[in-house]
Amino acid sequence: TGEYIQAEGELRRPEEARNPGAFDAAAYYRRRGICFQVFADRCMVVEECPRGIDGFCFRLKESLFRLRSSWKELLLQAAGEKNGGVLAAILLGDKSSLDEAEKELYMKAGIGHILAISGLHISFLGMGVYRMLRKAGVSCEGAGMIGMTVLGFYLLMLGPAVSILRAMIMLAFRIGADLAGRTYDPATALSVSGFLIALWNPYLVIEAGFLFSFGAIFAILWLVPVLQELYQGEKHRKKLWDALAGSVGIQLVLLPFTRWFYYEIPVYAVFLNLLVIPLLTVLMTAAMLGSVVYLFLPAAGEVCMVLAGGILKLYHVVCTGSLALPFARLITGKPSIWQAAGYLLCLVMIRRKFKISSGGKQQNARVRGEKRRGGFMLLLLVVCGSITIRLPGRLGIVMLDVGQGDGIYLQGPSGKSYLIDGGSSDIRQLGKYRLEPFLKQRGTGRVDYVFLSHGDGDHISGIAELLERKQIGVRIRNLMLPAGWQQEEALAELARKAAAAGTRVCTMTPGSQIRESSMKISCLGPQVTEGRGSNENSMILSLEYGAFSMLFTGDTEGKGETELIRFLEEQRRQGKDTEYTVLKTAHHGAAGSTPTAFLEQVRPTAALISVGIENSYGHPHPDTLKRLQQVGCRIYRTDEGGAIQITSNGKKSRIKTFLQK
Repeated sequence: TGEYIQAEGELRRPEEARNPGAFDAAAYYRRRGICFQVFADRCMVVEECPRGIDGFCFRLKESLFRLRSSWKELLLQAAGEKNGGVLAAILLGDKSSLDEAEKELYMKAGIGHILAISGLHISFLGMGVYRMLRKAGVSCEGAGMIGMTVLGFYLLMLGPAVSILRAMIMLAFRIGADLAGRTYDPATALSVSGFLIALWNPYLVIEAGFLFSFGAIFAILWLVPVLQELYQGEKHRKKLWDALAGSVGIQLVLLPFTRWFYYEIPVYAVFLNLLVIPLLTVLMTAAMLGSVVYLFLPAAGEVCMVLAGGILKLYHVVCTGSLALPFARLITGKPSIWQAAGYLLCLVMIRRKFKISSGGKQQNARVRGEKRRGGFMLLLLVVCGSITIRLPGRLGIVMLDVGQGDGIYLQGPSGKSYLIDGGSSDIRQLGKYRLEPFLKQRGTGRVDYVFLSHGDGDHISGIAELLERKQIGVRIRNLMLPAGWQQEEALAELARKAAAAGTRVCTMTPGSQIRESSMKISCLGPQVTEGRGSNENSMILSLEYGAFSMLFTGDTEGKGETELIRFLEEQRRQGKDTEYTVLKTAHHGAAGSTPTAFLEQVRPTAALISVGIENSYGHPHPDTLKRLQQVGCRIYRTDEGGAIQITSNGKKSRIKTFLQK
């Protein structure tokens, strides 16, 4: 730390989101003042760490970094790889050794917040040191100064996360109030900390870390006390109610933010946190104490780690069990800004109603009635705040940017969801990082129909992932395979996987149709499957919705494309319309597909091409682009504009790209 280096390599901008619902790395780094990344081929130190105060600060940071790394290694050694990785995330904010499956389990169950450094850590460490010193007879000034110094080193070691900064500023107010003999006002402390952080970096105000950290404390101060006052009964029941009211109050305030950033609500998180939060203090104490003791008495340190491991095992069991329950995850989609604002405004009004009706133990029938009506309104608000608003009678089509592959999403006029292919040859974990975020952002927790044109990996890899991740991802109701799919081992294996996942497997033969309202999806081919390659046997689908139509051609080429041309010619001779509004260009625009004879039959007004950026295949081929231009067709490409979005009401249609300026 503090050394100046000279590096040679490729300068790149961080990757921007290319699909709705995707993580925007470019925006994330831009908010932190980072606009470029260098992938260095060669790196050398050109200037050593400076001397003086700057050099001291750099060396201090380096020492704290080494301490953090050594502490993490100790946790991995004492608690084991899996438990040590979780403990390193909880205590040190280091997720590099965290088991990915365990992390996702915590996130889906609604306790992922314990893996981030939060105000609980600061309160545990800072107030723990402060109170311990005060009990030892140290003055307020001395205990406060030592406590803040310890926290300062902890902050330098972990980095300036929003939740840490917020907790440190509020703790400074708490200690300052004690020193001045004044009453601590948490609302003022929260407001000042928010103002100072916004002054330091205004962009952080719109990030999840800021909204969740400040939203949770705001809920504790503003809503939780009102909910706790609603019940006045026996002491032990009152304690249980207060704990439940605290968890519910926080979840109510954070609900629109949870939907905005994660597109789903973990339904049982309210109850899980009643167990998880109290045990977290025990877990942190055992892990910290075990870390210190392990340095001198490894056997005794391992005993502490066994206790920590037992708590983590309990976390794993309750998270797994909660996700196995019905309705464990409510995939709601991303709300509009107006829906989120409306929800919060209604919550303010209902809170005011509760506040008026909380009149202590002596409550008359009118007050009890007010409370019942307030409770019903609150329940109704939660339901309305958790649904996705869709306009009926509109068809939505999105060609996703999946790199070098295919993946097209349809939402029918009555709300059913469809996928046509979903794979990539150059994007790893396509299902987890591109398909699922998009589907959840649309409020799609279950896809009604998935059509697979053929068995190549760049068309099915993401669908295989969705089937494997059905418990924590998006489910598939029906898997529609092309005629002759039994001849392709990849499709046969996928069919077995689908059956094991509870997905119905069907075959789409020529003439098969699926209808939804006035929308019709028809299978046009392949007519013959024997003696052909996988691409030639691609399933061909035709979509019709009022005046709008679209042709999906998979990777069809050669004999398959010749067969399709003959079919279209025969349809035209019978007086049927063979022209389409939009064409999904076959085989990513390869030179051997989409011949002139085919385009003369289809004559699309727009052609969509799914293709990877600077792909090694040279797709789309210049000759194919020229043929499309010759028929007066507008061309949209995922490598240039990201996801391609089409909306239609059956009369008019609109096409735009996700990256459209």
